[in-house]
Amino acid sequence: MGSLIASTSHRRPAPGAPWRTRVPIAIGALCALLVPGCSVDGEAQSAPARPSLTPRLVAATAFPHGASTVPGPGVMSVIADVAGPAGTVEPERCRAPEVVSEGAAANVGPDSVAAPDTSPGILPDTGSVGSSGTPAAGTTGTLTVLITYAPAGLDTFDMFFAKCGRFTTSTAGASSRVVLQKLPARTVGGAIGTRSYARTVTTGGQRGSLSYAITTLVAQHDGVRVYAEHRRQGTGANPQQISADLDTLFRRAVEKAWPSRG
Repeated sequence: MGSLIASTSHRRPAPGAPWRTRVPIAIGALCALLVPGCSVDGEAQSAPARPSLTPRLVAATAFPHGASTVPGPGVMSVIADVAGPAGTVEPERCRAPEVVSEGAAANVGPDSVAAPDTSPGILPDTGSVGSSGTPAAGTTGTLTVLITYAPAGLDTFDMFFAKCGRFTTSTAGASSRVVLQKLPARTVGGAIGTRSYARTVTTGGQRGSLSYAITTLVAQHDGVRVYAEHRRQGTGANPQQISADLDTLFRRAVEKAWPSRG
């Protein structure tokens, strides 16, 4: 996601910790694409269900420091966090490219090894909908892979980058400032298209603020989109820096989603 905002930060988990201690819980309405029905003989019919993308999601064991699979109900929160923001966006044109929630799947893990911290806590909203507990001691961020169906091509990201270098979001009463910057796309081979971007998200004001550096790599082919995200907290993190762990995880995610490379 200049940089884009996602409203919340994932809990910094440790391998083996229960998912509920590692992934944010949604605290507000989440934006999802509605699948339109079709008409047969003048009667509205439900669109056929989309197959689950879970079999094409990179395994939690492929993460550099382990990960947890997000249960079905929690995937909506990850979508808002990674592919968002949700809530109010100003200007309105700066909504991120849409995804389809049906069939989506996600894994979330820490970007370093640390013991789990199960103490309660809520971090300020950062532009999407969700919340996070207090980060685990010793962690600096999270790594997330999300796989979804995509209703449009990657050219929607190009328009997003061109028009939305800076914008604001508001969710659950919290306002955030987002700086979005396009990064050089990664090359993965075959017919798979890619995009890369950096977001700096700042929530708060004169009494104190919270900043996130978010680096996101995207791949898409044949109506399926993969996001690999590295999220770090603090003003010292550089979202334009693509870590070796993120690059490796992204390539593994692409290999799993498209074994034949399109």
